[in-house]
Amino acid sequence: MAAVEKKAIEKGYTSLILETSRLHKEAIHLYQNRGYAIIKKFGQYQGLNKSICMKKELVEDKIIHKALHQKNMAQCLLLCSANIIFA
Repeated sequence: MAAVEKKAIEKGYTSLILETSRLHKEAIHLYQNRGYAIIKKFGQYQGLNKSICMKKELVEDKIIHKALHQKNMAQCLLLCSANIIFA
């Protein structure tokens, strides 16, 4: 999952959305531990009772997202380090 999230950030995405079954308790727990939150069902999943949709914000800071999007990794690393230290 970390590799998918990293690749998404590198491509400029700010969030990931996934779908799983309510029956997959272990998967839901894993996703929640990785920062995914349950969201309203969307698209083809709206009418499915066993379906659950989850979302994770990958980049909450718009300045960091802009640095990533522009592929200015030095700036991004500096900003990320600052957020880790001062968060």
